[in-house]
Amino acid sequence: MTDKQPVRIQQVNQSREWFQEALGQLLQQAPYQQITVSALATRAGLSRRTFYRHYETIDQVLTQLIATEVAQLFTTINDAKPRHFQELVYVYFDYWQAHVNFFAEPKR
Repeated sequence: MTDKQPVRIQQVNQSREWFQEALGQLLQQAPYQQITVSALATRAGLSRRTFYRHYETIDQVLTQLIATEVAQLFTTINDAKPRHFQELVYVYFDYWQAHVNFFAEPKR
């Protein structure tokens, strides 16, 4: 087996990460319904062909973006090791306060 397979996996993961980041940025500028594959690919610095190699719809990128954000939230909670419910609530809301742009309305 060659090293090409792990390199390809890294490339796929990097492309998907770039699409997620690009979607997060575009959501700050326009409503979700107005975001196109072309705009997303351009923002990610990739081609439409690359987009369709990894996804069928922008919904899939959004699902991945949300899953990534939730995974980061759980990691933050786990790292904080809250001892009781009140600490858990503080960690939860501190996390989302720091990531408030995730929910922000697009700037017009």
